[in-house]
Amino acid sequence: MAKRLFLALLVLTSLASPTVFAQENEPPETEQVDVVENPVTASIHRDTPRETLSTFLNAMNSIKAGNADYWPAALACFNLEEIDDAAARVDEGKKLANQFYDILNVLTIDPEQIQGVPGEVGDSYQAELGEEKNILIDFKHNRDGTWRFWRDKFEENEEAITAQVEQIEQQKKIDAEISADVNPALTSPRQTMKTFIESMTGFDDGGYETVLDTLDLENVAEIVQADFGEDVAYKLKDILDRDKLVVYQEITDRTTGRPYVHLREGSLKIEIVPISISDDSEAVEWKFSQETLNDVDELWKKYIDRPVVADTVQSDSRSWTLRLRTWMFQEYPFLAGKVFILDNWQWLGMFISIILGLAVSRLSAAVAVRIIRRNFHQEHMKLDEKLEKDFVRPIRVAIMAWVWWVALKPLGLPPEILKVAMTVIVTISSSAFVWAVYRLVDILGNFIGEKARLSDNKYDDMVVPMIVKALKLFVLVAGVIFVAQMNHWDYKTALAGVGIGGLAFALAAQDTLGNIFGSVTVLIDRPFQIGDWVQIGDVDGNVESVGVRSTKIRTFYNSLITVPNSQLTNAVIDNYGARRYRRIKMNVGITYDTPPEKIEAFCEGIRELIRQHPYTRTDYYHVYLNGFDDSALSILLYCFHECPDWSTELREKHRLLLDIMRVAEKLGVEFAFPTQTLHVQQDGNGTDQERIELSSDMALLEGRKIAASVVEEFQGKGNDKPAPVSFSRPSSMESFQNKGGEVEDDEN
Repeated sequence: MAKRLFLALLVLTSLASPTVFAQENEPPETEQVDVVENPVTASIHRDTPRETLSTFLNAMNSIKAGNADYWPAALACFNLEEIDDAAARVDEGKKLANQFYDILNVLTIDPEQIQGVPGEVGDSYQAELGEEKNILIDFKHNRDGTWRFWRDKFEENEEAITAQVEQIEQQKKIDAEISADVNPALTSPRQTMKTFIESMTGFDDGGYETVLDTLDLENVAEIVQADFGEDVAYKLKDILDRDKLVVYQEITDRTTGRPYVHLREGSLKIEIVPISISDDSEAVEWKFSQETLNDVDELWKKYIDRPVVADTVQSDSRSWTLRLRTWMFQEYPFLAGKVFILDNWQWLGMFISIILGLAVSRLSAAVAVRIIRRNFHQEHMKLDEKLEKDFVRPIRVAIMAWVWWVALKPLGLPPEILKVAMTVIVTISSSAFVWAVYRLVDILGNFIGEKARLSDNKYDDMVVPMIVKALKLFVLVAGVIFVAQMNHWDYKTALAGVGIGGLAFALAAQDTLGNIFGSVTVLIDRPFQIGDWVQIGDVDGNVESVGVRSTKIRTFYNSLITVPNSQLTNAVIDNYGARRYRRIKMNVGITYDTPPEKIEAFCEGIRELIRQHPYTRTDYYHVYLNGFDDSALSILLYCFHECPDWSTELREKHRLLLDIMRVAEKLGVEFAFPTQTLHVQQDGNGTDQERIELSSDMALLEGRKIAASVVEEFQGKGNDKPAPVSFSRPSSMESFQNKGGEVEDDEN
C-alpha cells in the first residue's frame, strides 16, 4: 500500500508539470519547463514519436533491471488524465506499460524508421515496427506539444498485435529448443549486449565471470585471459557510455545470421559475432569479436574526450586504472604516444613497477626476518645465518615478482606481450614463493629441533626430523602443482595419467612405499629413539636419524649404516638403549688354598658392595661359589646397573670391580691365575703315609659320616629348611662408612 501511495505521489508530481501531462481542455502553452529537476524527469523526452519511444524503452529497461525510480518516466508516455483516482491511474499505467514493453521487447526496432520531427497539435503517427514491419503502434500529438502512445488505438488493435507477437515468440522458442546447449545470456546480439552492460554494473559483485563470457577470448592465452578481458571490458563499457544510449530493442534479437555491428569509427568497429559452441553442433553463441577486442584500445583513445551520454546504466563503472589513464591522456597527451612497441605511459609504468618491486621486496624481507629473529630470541635461541640467507633470498625474489605482477595489470599491455611477461613473472614469483616456503620449513625444523633437544624426551628428537622431511616433500609436490596452476598448465591430465598408471607405478615404487610404511611403523610402535643403541640383524650401533625412507645408524667404529625402513617392519630389533638395567655376569676366580671362611666373607663383602653402590640394583643379585674350575675356585657375580647409557655403565662397572679388588686385598683373598701343578710319584721305599684301604660299603659309610659332621658343624642340627634367598640387607650386619670408621645402623 505504501509503495502504491509513493508511486501515486510521483505521478501526481509529474502531472503537476505541464510538460508531462496536459489536460485535454487546457490551452496549449508556448513554453513548458519541468519543475522538478532530477535524472528521471531529465530523461523524459517526447517532442517526437522517436523520442517518446526511446524514453519509454529506456525507462522500462531500467525498471526491469531493478531501478523502480523510472516508473514516472514510463507512465509519462501514456495519456492517463481521464482516470481520476491516483492509485487506479498508477495501476492502469503500469499494466499498460508492461503490455507495451512485452510487445516492443520481442521486436527489433530501427529508430531511423520512426518519425523524428515534432509535428502539429492533433497529429497522429503510426509506426511500423519489427523486422517485417508488421506491428503497428500509434502515437498522438497532444496540446502540450508532446507525443504519447495512443491508448485508444492500441486497445482497438490489441488482439491483432498480440497474435503477431505470439507468433514471433513462438519462433524464438523453436530456435531456443534447437540451441538448448547455448548459454541463455548469449543467444542473440541483443541478449549479449544486455548481459554485458548489466553485468558491468555489478562487475565487482559477481558479474566478473559473466562479463568475460561475452568476450571472444578463445585465441588469448589462458594465463592473461582474466587480466586482458577485464581491461578490455572496462574500455568497451566506457566507449558505449560515451557513444549513445544503448536501447536493447534497437539491437537485433535474431539467433543466427551475419554479425551485428553496433559502432563503426573508420576502420575500427564494435561488433557481436556468432561463434559455434562445438564442431559437431550448429548452435552458436554471440560474443564481442576478437577484432573488436583488438580495436578497443585505439577506439577508446578516440572517445576519451567525449562526454558520457546521459541516462547510461551506471556510467561511472570505469575502473580506477581507466580513470588514471584518462587523466594522464588528458593532462599529458605525450604519454599516449608510441615510440617503440608500447605507449610511452606503459614504458613509464614498467619502469616504476621495477623500482617499486625492488623497494617492497627489501622492506618485506627485512620485516619477515625481524619477526623470525624475535621469535628465536624470545626462546633464547639464535637463528642460523645460513638458514636466514637461504630464506631471505627467495622471499625477496617472490615479493619483487609479485609486485611486478600486480603492476602489470593496469598497464593494458597487448595480449601477446602480456602473455610472455605474465608467464615469466608468474613462474618466477610462484617458484620463488615455493622455495621460500621450503626454506621456511628448514627454519621451523631448526626451531622445533632446538626445543626437542632441550626436552628430556628422546621421542621428539626422532619425530621432528621426520616431520620436517615430510613437510619438505609436501611443499615440493604442492609447489609443482601450484606453479602449474598459476601458469594455467594442463597438470590435471598428467595427474589423471598417474591415476591410470597407478598400478604400474605402485609396482615400480613398492620399495619406496615400503620404506614410507616402515617409517610410519617406527613412529607408531617406537621401537627405538634417537641415540639408542640398537642391533638390527647384523647392524649394531647408535640411532643417529630416522627419515622417511631410511634410518641411519652410527656404528661403534664410526661408520654410518643406512637401513631401509621397509626392513624395520619385519626385522628383529634389539634395543639395548631401552634397557632399564644393564647386566653384569662374570666368574671371579680365587686360589684353591683359600679357606671356606674367607670365601664366605669375600662373597658377603661383594654383596655389601652391591648394596652400597648408587647405580646397582639392590633387589636382585647373586654372589655365590659357583664352580671348581681347572685352576681356580669360581665365584659367580650376577648383578645389574641402572644406567642411562653405556658410558655410565662402564664407569660404574669399573668402580665395582675396583672395590671387589680392595675387599679381596683386605681379606687376604688371592685371585687365581691359570696355572698347572705337577705331582711326581716316587717308586720304592718312600716315606709316604700308609694308604687307608676300605671296602666299598665302608667307604660309603665313612663319606656319610664326614658329610653329616660338616652339616652339623656349619648348618646346625635338625632338618630345618633354609629360608629362600632374600635381597634385603641382613639385620645382623652393620654398615661401615668408608671414612671415619663410624658404625651406623642400616634398617634397609
